[in-house]
Amino acid sequence: MPSRHPLLLRQLRRLGISPETPPTAQQWPALLERIGRAYAEADQERYLLDRSQEISSREMRELYRRLEEAQRIAGLGYWTLDFAHNEGFWSEECYRIAGLDPRRPLPSYRRFLELLHPDDRSWVKRELRDAMRAPRDIRIECRFLHADGGVRWASVIGHPAATDHGAATRMTGSVLDVTQRKVVEERMRALNVELEQRVEERTRQLEAVISELQSFSYSVSHDLRAPLRAINGFAHLLEETAMEQLDPASRGYLQRILAATVRMGKLIDGLLALSNISRAPLTLGPVDLSRIAAEIVAELRQAEPDRKVEVVIEPRISAQGDPILLHALLENLLRNAWKFTSKNPQAQIEFRRAPLNGRPAYWVRDNGVGFDMSYADKLFTAFSRLHSPADFPGTGIGLATVQRIINAHRGRITARSTPGVETVFTFTLGDLR
Repeated sequence: MPSRHPLLLRQLRRLGISPETPPTAQQWPALLERIGRAYAEADQERYLLDRSQEISSREMRELYRRLEEAQRIAGLGYWTLDFAHNEGFWSEECYRIAGLDPRRPLPSYRRFLELLHPDDRSWVKRELRDAMRAPRDIRIECRFLHADGGVRWASVIGHPAATDHGAATRMTGSVLDVTQRKVVEERMRALNVELEQRVEERTRQLEAVISELQSFSYSVSHDLRAPLRAINGFAHLLEETAMEQLDPASRGYLQRILAATVRMGKLIDGLLALSNISRAPLTLGPVDLSRIAAEIVAELRQAEPDRKVEVVIEPRISAQGDPILLHALLENLLRNAWKFTSKNPQAQIEFRRAPLNGRPAYWVRDNGVGFDMSYADKLFTAFSRLHSPADFPGTGIGLATVQRIINAHRGRITARSTPGVETVFTFTLGDLR
């Protein structure tokens, strides 16, 4: 045969005809029919291939359009940099972020460095160089120069493509304009600085006022002692020398003067103690609270040996704090418990420890008269009393002193009571290390 067309040869083989021997007259019809069908099938395949390429091209264009739209909506640009050939590629969003014309020549590494803010150029260049030498991803935020002359912030992520030699020559990544976030962060930082300055100023003013009040309280309390001693001294002198000459009413007046001076002396002592708590610095150390509580109770029993009070003190309770102040704290709480159980023939007082919100808490419980919880907010206020002095004498300074001591130790104290049943004071001490 003069020519051996591949399609013809394939059809001859399918019919069992040798390419070297011409077909017989009987074989020609079948051969021509088979060849016709083959060409028709080939045309169909060619059509499908062309159609497939057309559809793929359209789908790729649609996919690229959607990708560009997604980048525009997200404000995220895609880029590549070829360091070996000083070439690169930017998506349209990269141009938009930089305010540049996409029709300009393709970007290069040199052009990329020119867009960076002068103060950021050297460290960004160093970061890129190090990431290319020992391939690793980078995540940086840097400033760049916008086409409108302004300075913007960008978040840049880069992924180097490593080679067989280890070092990379090409990097791909994304860029996001974060100027608005940076502006907000800067405003917040400035506001925080301003707020801290205001707080420091207000703190200084408050500390000055507190210091003045403490000095005033100390001075008043100290200066009141001299005239009070004079009143008390002359009243005692009058009692010793002229008591027989006074009528019953005058004797009553004199006794009331003496009692008032004693009460005033106790108030002054309380004020001085209250003032000294705020003025004196803390001396921190381990404190055996169980031992202190036992000593205080022993003193109370010695002062009133006829009283029958059941006292339970949990052993080995210790804390970190100022020993003198914590002694004063327990003394006030235990003396209150002792005093307000005086009318109960089966008086009970407890001092124990229990965890509270993951921290050690301490509590003093008694079954005394208690108090109405509606007045609990006045409990730790100086000179505030919830019971009549005739029933339970006192100055109203004790719990205010307790509150000051707790504050000095950065702790908290709460009280709950059921009148005639029980009263519980619970306190915590902060970490002062």
